[in-house]
Amino acid sequence: PADPGARVLHLDLHPDNVMLTPDGPRVIDWSNAEDGSPALDWGMSAVILAQVAVGSTGLAGPARALLGALLADPSRLTEEGVGEALRRRAGNPTMSAEETESLGEAGELVRHMAQLA
Repeated sequence: PADPGARVLHLDLHPDNVMLTPDGPRVIDWSNAEDGSPALDWGMSAVILAQVAVGSTGLAGPARALLGALLADPSRLTEEGVGEALRRRAGNPTMSAEETESLGEAGELVRHMAQLA
């Protein structure tokens, strides 16, 4: 990237996009990758996990635990990163109505756990 603070961002990093191979973990599905602030990548992962954590599936508890681990050191997460992640998720045409409706609660959970609010 031309900006020295920018990095290559995955923008869809969650457990389904990590494959465990005999040579170690591999991140797959780089279709959303772009250059930008690492805070956005952290925000996207946090929001995706929080959407599952506030849901009603059996994965809510494990997602909350994983979100807690991600946010144990929230130093790379910013309010701007969370806000942009929420905007991008809201504009994602592949999300279900339930996923879209969960964004407010998911954002609150991320902000609370990261102590941004």
